[in-house]
Amino acid sequence: MTAFASARVRGEPLLVTAHSDAGIQLWSLERGAHAAPARLAGLLGHSLPVRSMAAFPHEGRTLLVTGGEDGTVRLWDLDRVGALACREDHLLSVRDIAVLDTARGSRIASAGTDGTVRLWDPVTLRPVGAPLHCEQRVVNAVAAVPVDEPDGAELVASGGEDGTIRLWDPGTGRPVGRRLDIGDGPVAALAFFRTATGRPCLAATGPGGTIHLWDTDTGSHLLRIVTGSPLGALDALDARQPGGPHPEHPVLLAAGVAGVCVFDIRMEGR
Repeated sequence: MTAFASARVRGEPLLVTAHSDAGIQLWSLERGAHAAPARLAGLLGHSLPVRSMAAFPHEGRTLLVTGGEDGTVRLWDLDRVGALACREDHLLSVRDIAVLDTARGSRIASAGTDGTVRLWDPVTLRPVGAPLHCEQRVVNAVAAVPVDEPDGAELVASGGEDGTIRLWDPGTGRPVGRRLDIGDGPVAALAFFRTATGRPCLAATGPGGTIHLWDTDTGSHLLRIVTGSPLGALDALDARQPGGPHPEHPVLLAAGVAGVCVFDIRMEGR
């Protein structure tokens, strides 16, 4: 498996998986916690494996956006199980995909080996504005970073091969604040979350196996977590607000060659 995403289509929970043969599979998760997922359908279009994907609701439908090693960004309708659009603007591999809310509506962001982050209309997949030339060599990771503004707009975070993280205003295409340097190798994955007190945090990791947490409002480095195992560019770093016994604490998931690590993030004293 090269990428995965979860989705809900007409109330049914689905798992979407991408594989080394460049195919995408849809699986039903309605069979219960102890039953294997049932394969529903496949999506074909990429000529090389998918590196990243994201499912999101839009105007009553559930859409899926994928980015592949073939340099294409593709948009799919999961309700009808069909392709909607394809773009080939990235010159090389698409490394990561994110969906963000801006002052002008939802946007898809894709990060590429060509060193750019590109913004797309979530329905037509037409380019929105000029590409962001991030000056980070390869851009391995991209994430949406909410800001405390009345319009609920979000910034774009890019993680580069040069080991830096940059924040961008998607409306102006300009950088926001200073570069954040993880100091121990390339940035392979990014995830945004808020602490129990609402503090905005960005987590970054790389093949060195260390996870760094940053306050996105102040740009201050908050915490370093050493896993002792490489966390590669193909692995996921994600943050979820769980519904379990401690819903006030975010949970950070880091996947690497040695497996998956789960961290209960408690930052109240920092």
